[in-house]
Amino acid sequence: MGGVERLLSSPYLRCRQTLEPLAGRLGLSIGDEERLVEGTPFSQALALITAPGTSAALSTHGDIVDDLVTHVIRRGLVTPAAAGSSKASTWQLEVADGEITSARYIPPPR
Repeated sequence: MGGVERLLSSPYLRCRQTLEPLAGRLGLSIGDEERLVEGTPFSQALALITAPGTSAALSTHGDIVDDLVTHVIRRGLVTPAAAGSSKASTWQLEVADGEITSARYIPPPR
């Protein structure tokens, strides 16, 4: 994941553990982010995702990922056939002017 300058995670242990290998490779610390906690209203998570700033890798829970998938499909950025939310999968997002402008689903490693 080239270009990642910041790591943010739900403070739940499993989410933090997901980012630990990347943190080690990049020499970055993982910041806890309450807007990534399970049950957070999607509008709050989306505000974090689309906020201006450095390139970040985020780790969150299935409910937020499901809402993200619905959001990018509704915006016409991906088709339902090209979307997914499997555990250990990744979404690569591009953001400009506070909006997600492109989205790509990367299935979990086999």
